[in-house]
Amino acid sequence: MTEVVDELALLLTGGRLHLQAKNIIMNSYDSVGGGENGLKLAQKLFVSLPEFHATNVVNAKTSSRPNIEIPLPSTNEYKAVVFLMLSGGCDSFNLLVPKSGCKGKDMYQHYKSIRSGLSVPREDLLSIDASGSEQICSTFGIHPKIPILKSIYDDGDLLWISNLGVLQRPTKKESWLDDTTATSLFAHNVQQREVQNMDIYQKFERGVGGRMVDVLLRLGYSAGAVSVSGFVDVLDSNNASPLVTEPNSFETFNPSSNASALSQAVKDVNKATNIGSGLFSETWSSSFYQVSLRLNQRA
Repeated sequence: MTEVVDELALLLTGGRLHLQAKNIIMNSYDSVGGGENGLKLAQKLFVSLPEFHATNVVNAKTSSRPNIEIPLPSTNEYKAVVFLMLSGGCDSFNLLVPKSGCKGKDMYQHYKSIRSGLSVPREDLLSIDASGSEQICSTFGIHPKIPILKSIYDDGDLLWISNLGVLQRPTKKESWLDDTTATSLFAHNVQQREVQNMDIYQKFERGVGGRMVDVLLRLGYSAGAVSVSGFVDVLDSNNASPLVTEPNSFETFNPSSNASALSQAVKDVNKATNIGSGLFSETWSSSFYQVSLRLNQRA
């Protein structure tokens, strides 16, 4: 047992493992009968150690860190702006199509003649009522493969806004090149950046979502940003760091039943530290301890 923990300490913490943590890991190793199960448990404990994540020497106390209290959720109304980035592009002209009841001319036939073989047959389109709007047609059609959009629209929870983009001025087919000198309309990477920043003149150098958060914070609201796709331009903010989370839930830190002793042991190896202990290791242990407590309380 001692040899196993000593070898892991040398390989994973450079021999800086403090004595209290070593004893806890050895006891945990022994509590599951050693062997393969004990090794798995010991390895998991090692990757939770402050010495594994920082090069500081840890001067640990014998006392545990104080428990944290999870604040009660706010009773204020919650609102969110959801930004869905379709990185591969979206054929918006086939997503929402003029269908019938059009003023002046048959806009569906005009659409069909322009889109040619890419057009969606009129009978396949999912009809939505636009008679109460000032649009040129009273009925539009949604692509048949996205019926959820029709349902949301019919329930009054979806609003269509067309003709948005990153143009610096209104343009025509004949003059678009001269009218779009501040951006590159046919550069996929540029347009992905532009749609997240909405800032072709680079005036703000922040994402449009991040600017919204900054304004709300300045007005006294409790606002923040959450990303399920890593660090993205759209949430770049001056005053708030986005919370980056995993879209498909989180991996369980302790999924194996043969490592049931892990939860308490993780807390024990991340106890409070004395003055003079490394700042980086203390930051790790404090943050990790709070996260583990929150997860345990919610479970």
